[in-house]
Amino acid sequence: MKVGDLVRFNDAAEASDPQDRCPEIGIITKTNPSMPQRVHIEWFSCDNRGWWSYKNLELVSENR
Repeated sequence: MKVGDLVRFNDAAEASDPQDRCPEIGIITKTNPSMPQRVHIEWFSCDNRGWWSYKNLELVSENR
């Protein structure tokens, strides 16, 4: 994952039906080499931003 990629919060472990997945979509705005397993996300549908682990994200669309 890299800056500009669109991601969804992945709560699939909590949702047994794929249609019950979290609808939150965000964009990766920063990476930090000192935190290689985390990226900074700006979420579109809520007033939230911060550093998130890759394991909690699902790639929606790659930046080209």
